[in-house]
Amino acid sequence: MALEDGAADGTSRGPSSVRSDPPPNLLHGGGDDEQEARPAGLGRDPGEVGPEETEAERVVHHHPGAGDREERPNFLTRQRGRPRPLLVRDSITAVQMPAGVDRIEAHHLEAPALREVRGERALPGERGPAEKEERRRHTGKRDWEGLDSGILPEVTSPVPSRPLGRTGITVGALGLGAGRIGGPETSDADVDRLLGTARDLGVSLIDTARSYGASEERLGRALQGRRQDVVLSTKLGYGVPGVPDWTGPAVEAGVDGALQRLRTDVIDVVHLHSCPREVLERGEVVDALLRTVLAGKVRVAAYSGEDQALDWAVRSGAFGVVQCSVSLVDQGVLSGPVPLAAVHGIGVLAKRPLGNAPWRFAQRPEAPDVAEAWDRFAALRLDPIGLPWEALAARFSAHAAGVSAILLGTASADHLASAARAVAEGPLPVGLLSAIHDAYARAGRGWSGRV
Repeated sequence: MALEDGAADGTSRGPSSVRSDPPPNLLHGGGDDEQEARPAGLGRDPGEVGPEETEAERVVHHHPGAGDREERPNFLTRQRGRPRPLLVRDSITAVQMPAGVDRIEAHHLEAPALREVRGERALPGERGPAEKEERRRHTGKRDWEGLDSGILPEVTSPVPSRPLGRTGITVGALGLGAGRIGGPETSDADVDRLLGTARDLGVSLIDTARSYGASEERLGRALQGRRQDVVLSTKLGYGVPGVPDWTGPAVEAGVDGALQRLRTDVIDVVHLHSCPREVLERGEVVDALLRTVLAGKVRVAAYSGEDQALDWAVRSGAFGVVQCSVSLVDQGVLSGPVPLAAVHGIGVLAKRPLGNAPWRFAQRPEAPDVAEAWDRFAALRLDPIGLPWEALAARFSAHAAGVSAILLGTASADHLASAARAVAEGPLPVGLLSAIHDAYARAGRGWSGRV
């Protein structure tokens, strides 16, 4: 049985898709200018430390060929005397940077523990039935035993865990893209079974979005009493009635709406969803998202997108996590934004890890995004050396250098378990991996990231 793969950010764009994307002109960030623009509001001379900024809160960028360093904002401007968190948890750091970046130094605030943030009381001895009953009596929370797992018996070990950059959050190498659970064909019982399987597999990260139909609402109902065991991620910036898309109010109202739909007091990771580069550069939506972090509504500010907007997001210093496409047919980020994110301590979530599974089709499909994947796959002319394509693709994306977790878009517990088995097998053989990279270098030069 073929694994289902998410389209942009973990959902399918096929007939069963429930996603209503942001306006088309807002899906692609940036123009043809490759020069990194200097966002508005930078009035100080290079090297000057203002009264609301300390030396440890500056990011200095060196443009090749330029004589002077240029100060770039890292969105750590103070509010009432407090620094705005950068969300890449670490002490003051000075790291070896790729070409073009002279120095990054920033003071990162430590994140409180998940249980502390969520206001939960950790009771001693939560192991036996008596302790679990005591926890339920004190907190009103349900345990995972109530979920219908339905896990495949041959999956005996959970997926490996990894740090999500320097955010202080740990996630499984396989995450669940929850776009597929947003349609009317999925019941609450289906969601319960899927989440039970995810829990058994060690799939702790669940990624949803404002545009994924009823996904957030269903997750909110299913996770009542179990919220402390998962890392919740969502995406927003648009679709708030009466509020213009890609504005500060749209972001802040979007966070409040997501909190209500997900029935939680805090969301672990919130992405600006395919926000154009020129909007990011203006700073309004970034500042608004960071205000929700300061307010305790969001743990980590993040960005989801591709190409120039993704590159800007990684270099900006504003985000602790980014989400982008990584697959056999979309490898471009592996030689640019992903390794740069690793240098910055930014977690990377790989959407579309199966690249729409183009091997399923003997003929070119009609859906434009799947047709594009089919064309790329045909051009690569890869040899799986006897491995199932689904397993090969999952292993390629999950074990790509710099990737924290892949997001498999599915509503099927069996498909999620199949992906977990593949990820647990580890990286691909070195020879096969080299052949895949060589094929992309030959045929894929110039291919853009798939939004």
